Amino acid sequence: MPPKLMKVKSWHQRVFHLEKDLTKRYKEVQWLKGIFDQHDVNHDGAVSVAEFLRGVQFDREHRTCSRTGKRSERKVHDLSMFRAMDKNADDVLDFSEYLKTYFDHLNKDEIDVMLDWVTVDNTVCYEKKKEQELESAREIYGALRKDHNGLVNRDELIALGYDEVETETLFEIYDKNQDNGLDLDEYLELYEKEYLLPYKDLPEYKVKLGR
Repeated sequence: MPPKLMKVKSWHQRVFHLEKDLTKRYKEVQWLKGIFDQHDVNHDGAVSVAEFLRGVQFDREHRTCSRTGKRSERKVHDLSMFRAMDKNADDVLDFSEYLKTYFDHLNKDEIDVMLDWVTVDNTVCYEKKKEQELESAREIYGALRKDHNGLVNRDELIALGYDEVETETLFEIYDKNQDNGLDLDEYLELYEKEYLLPYKDLPEYKVKLGR
């Protein structure tokens, strides 16, 4: 299979089979950000010692229902936890320190990506990603079409991994002039609506895009 066709096939597989651990991690980051925001009572982007102690106490009483040990012992334990999380010893916790504690096996670059998941405007990410992907789609279109009057036909979509039923459905939707082939505009519309829009809110698009 030509390199460009291998590229589009792998891209299709990546979209339709997004790694479960990535999606799971994205949900965990959103959950952890919710915890951080609750601890950050004054919403200044940092959790003080007092805010952390109150927050953990609230979590213990209303989330885990765990109240083992004396109150004084729990406070000492919670303070020790704060000190362990406070990597730069500045007596406040930012969200990156929550991430580093919860995901203690990840490196700095991975932590930075997860920070983007909660700070980057996803619409901006999607538009940038869309520009990149549609440019790639134009190259792929050129590699897909062979001797079919410059159009992508059913067999070429099937070669990407679709079954016949899926292929017929796509042609019914996107072959606007019903000439049994997809021209460039029709293919780009298919590419965006089937492979970009359904996944725009997933972490696949909340990544660093060369900003």
